[in-house]
Amino acid sequence: MPHTSYEDISEEALDEYYRLRAMVNSKASKLKLDKKQLLLSLGLGVKNKEGVVTPTIAGLALFGKREAIKRVMPAWRVDYIVVEGTKWESNSSERYKFAIEYYEPLIILMLRLHTEVMGDLPMKFELKPDCIQRNDIPLIPREVIRESIANMLMHRDYRMTFLSQVVRYSNRIEFKNGGYSLKSLDQLLNDSGSMLRNPAIAKVFHDLKFAEGKGTGISSMRDNLKEAGFTTPPIFETDRSYNRFDLILFPHHLLDENTINWLSYFKQYNLTDADRRALAFVKNVGAISNADYRQLNGVDTLNASRGLARLKELSFIQMKGSGSNTFYVLSKEVTPQVTPKYGELAPHTNPLYKGFTPQVSLKHEGLTLQVNSKPGGIAAIPAEFPKLPEDIIFDLLSLGKKKSIEKIRKLIRRLCALGPLKLSQISMIFGRSPRYLRDTFLTEMIKS
Repeated sequence: MPHTSYEDISEEALDEYYRLRAMVNSKASKLKLDKKQLLLSLGLGVKNKEGVVTPTIAGLALFGKREAIKRVMPAWRVDYIVVEGTKWESNSSERYKFAIEYYEPLIILMLRLHTEVMGDLPMKFELKPDCIQRNDIPLIPREVIRESIANMLMHRDYRMTFLSQVVRYSNRIEFKNGGYSLKSLDQLLNDSGSMLRNPAIAKVFHDLKFAEGKGTGISSMRDNLKEAGFTTPPIFETDRSYNRFDLILFPHHLLDENTINWLSYFKQYNLTDADRRALAFVKNVGAISNADYRQLNGVDTLNASRGLARLKELSFIQMKGSGSNTFYVLSKEVTPQVTPKYGELAPHTNPLYKGFTPQVSLKHEGLTLQVNSKPGGIAAIPAEFPKLPEDIIFDLLSLGKKKSIEKIRKLIRRLCALGPLKLSQISMIFGRSPRYLRDTFLTEMIKS
């Protein structure tokens, strides 16, 4: 790490390592090393020819003095923000209740941030029979909060200038981090095994039991919530193009009493459980993406697209954005009629929407609404047709009369590359007459 020296390492942070390591394993070999030897053995320091030890990037992040981090890497700051309501107010004087800025070494920050978040969580209590002392239980299990903070700090892209944030709204907690997931969303949710962005930091976190060491942290987080009786899973959102990763936790059941009352406005439409969960998510968070729907309802991309298309056809939600940035919000026609008086919609701060959040989000930048109210699109894909890639699904969902000839030509070609289609089927998918498709596209495409 240039422009640093061993003098920039915090003695307090190193002492904390020894204390925590001894609690995990009192016979660990690292406990016998002096502090400079410890840095070298962990790969967190380098020694030059003169024997001078200098911290590495990971060494400064884990054990650096507050003043050194602030001087050399001010973008490593982590913010904890408490918002009184369910949305980020544009008025700066009302934007949040309070905020804490952390420039601490990770070894200290991990414990302090965990304590701060847990202290702000509502508690429920139980009083067991024949017991005179009550037991306070946080609405989100401690293990879930710990794993969320550990993942944020351990997998952060420390090259970025984006500040990591923990934002505590009245109805959810959002962990916002620079550094997309190195695994796809499906792998993240279903596979074990780690892909480490910062192996030196991960090794220390594993040794101190801050985080799981076998890539099972996500699954254990979901299991802990399920064991606590939660029907709403943690929602993970990752976007490679903007190098972002977000996690949303709900400190309550998504289908709480207020939301169930709100959903009663839709009872004449015979909604499925998946429909209700999706609408409840939009109401509580402000928007929903295909990835959100998949995690909420445990379905694949195509079925998620069909579910969202159904809600759009019913005019309950509107589609905004395009391609991989597609998301859905409540329709303006629905919102004033059915939104209860006790709350407003919260703008969803999602990496897919480009927002350096929670202040900015693409959905507030005047994106035009694209609505396909005619039959066709995803619904017209033959049942036996091969699985569609996600970008093709997004293109089909955004079909409209103003789609350029070249874009339609490209989409026809990509669909037919996956499997054979009849003219009548292509006509249904694109919502255009067979004659128009043949004369404008297919005849010329066959010739070329």
